Amino acid sequence: MKKQIISLALASALILAPSVSAETVECTTSQYGGATCGVSTSTVTVTHETVDAGIGDWQLTSVIMVLGLSAIVATGLYKLSYRWYILD
Repeated sequence: MKKQIISLALASALILAPSVSAETVECTTSQYGGATCGVSTSTVTVTHETVDAGIGDWQLTSVIMVLGLSAIVATGLYKLSYRWYILD
């Protein structure tokens, strides 16, 4: 179980982690063996825009309905298995 938790944490860290740097190292070599390296950065512009989210979006409602339905099904299966255990 511990290995699964560690692998899940590592996978989520690799997937969800943002890009560490937007720098690229450019090196040029001369004919006589010398190398000159320089770092160039790229500029990233981020814009934040508001999005209309009203009562028409049914995502939260559907999640609640799925959780409720799964709880009802799990309770029913538990009750059936408990009755069979007593009858045996």
